[in-house]
Amino acid sequence: MFKQFSLRCLFAAMLSCLVFTSATAETRAPQLKAVYTLNFAKFTHWPDEYAQGDSLGVCYTDQASVAQGLANTSVTHIGDQSLRLRQIKLPGNVSGCHVLFVHDHDPQRLRRYLATLRGLPILLVGDSPDFVDKGGMVELFELNRKIRFRINLGAIRRSGLHLDSQLLDLAVEVLK
Repeated sequence: MFKQFSLRCLFAAMLSCLVFTSATAETRAPQLKAVYTLNFAKFTHWPDEYAQGDSLGVCYTDQASVAQGLANTSVTHIGDQSLRLRQIKLPGNVSGCHVLFVHDHDPQRLRRYLATLRGLPILLVGDSPDFVDKGGMVELFELNRKIRFRINLGAIRRSGLHLDSQLLDLAVEVLK
């Protein structure tokens, strides 16, 4: 019960603080997407056979804005696990990645990447249009000058991951 309350409070605080003016949208949105990505990891449960050990691998595919936000974060731990950031090139070695932020707006290449990653116990977060419709798990987007997210629950379940139910309630849309 306390965990559900704290989850609601955390995301309510995040959402209420994430309003940004159009003048700063381009500079703040990437950092906010990085914060969201790290918070999603806090409320994701991985299968036992994909034990995280003492570190949590957060990977990203580019050196652009969100990657810089992840690299510049002051977060060093998520729960008891130390945060390990790594840039990767897709298709490539994703071993050690528990969360992967995919930033690629080329629809054909994105579909190919997501097909390669399908079924792996890696939380796939992205900001490409229709990311969850193409097989991604969590899509970040801007709506009314706020960062919002959509969730593809089917893709998450096929990968053996579980999200806290309260997180699903905060999503703008949950695809089954």
